[in-house]
Amino acid sequence: MKSLSIGKTDIVILDMEHYTKYKNVIFNEIIDNEYIFVMSKEYEIENNVSIKEISDLNNYSLILPKESTSAKKVLDKYLGGQQINSHYEMISEKMRKDLAVEGLGIAYVMKSLVQEEINNGELIEIKINRVNNESKVGLAILKDEISSFATKKLVEYIEKLSK
Repeated sequence: MKSLSIGKTDIVILDMEHYTKYKNVIFNEIIDNEYIFVMSKEYEIENNVSIKEISDLNNYSLILPKESTSAKKVLDKYLGGQQINSHYEMISEKMRKDLAVEGLGIAYVMKSLVQEEINNGELIEIKINRVNNESKVGLAILKDEISSFATKKLVEYIEKLSK
């Protein structure tokens, strides 16, 4: 975000909740995004998984976002001060998903990223009685004119897709 705010970057796609403090940047919401916990059917069977509360997650191998990521900030907000212990921490959503598909634990990922795997039975969504675990993904651009034709067309295309 800093490089955008000083004009070194033309566009940023980000979790909007954590970055709205920049006065010279326009934020446009693209999508609402929900984060969920998932595991493979094999992991559920091998580990006799039973999760009713957030604290139950500590009994299993957790694949969580790294501390510096916006996904971790969303998770921390969702946990509301409760602590859960990770077995693996990584920035990449895809790597967290892949480890869950391979049966290495329970991953915290964007639902849109794993919907296909849920639909085809590769992954199971873990339902925990809590408030929604959502974030808003947005597009950030400088208030001043966009610097290149290509960036302008990309912004228009993304905004068209999000409607």
